[in-house]
Amino acid sequence: MKKKNFLLVILGGILLMIIVLFSLPALRFTDAEKEGISVLTEKVKYFPEEDLRVKVDNQRDEVLCFSSCYPYYLQKKNSKNEWDTFSYVACQKEDIVTQCIEPKKSKTFETVLPYLANGVYRLAISACLGCNINDKFEEEKKFYSNEFIVKKN
Repeated sequence: MKKKNFLLVILGGILLMIIVLFSLPALRFTDAEKEGISVLTEKVKYFPEEDLRVKVDNQRDEVLCFSSCYPYYLQKKNSKNEWDTFSYVACQKEDIVTQCIEPKKSKTFETVLPYLANGVYRLAISACLGCNINDKFEEEKKFYSNEFIVKKN
């Protein structure tokens, strides 16, 4: 009897681990994905000044383009569970469209994180839909990445 119960507990544990492993990608699901855009960082934990890679997947039927000045904004979650956007200096050049992702395609971008305090962050990506390279950039939508943690050692 004891061997049978032990086997059931082991099988239950294995089944639970399989369910957790298959549900992990769902935990990173973002509101942007509901609109056909996926914005996911390569990792969920970073160190200050580390390279951050983000993959933008465009499953919409129209081209998705970005600003030449500020293709993304860094945001930090505050103590009220709200998002504070980092201040950026005014763009010193004309803000035009310089990068686009064709429909049903994706691109990976890389940036070096500035020296950041410990906390929870995300990227806010300004985009225009159906625009063209060299058009004047005008934000139509903002898409947000998954949350990621920055922690010193």
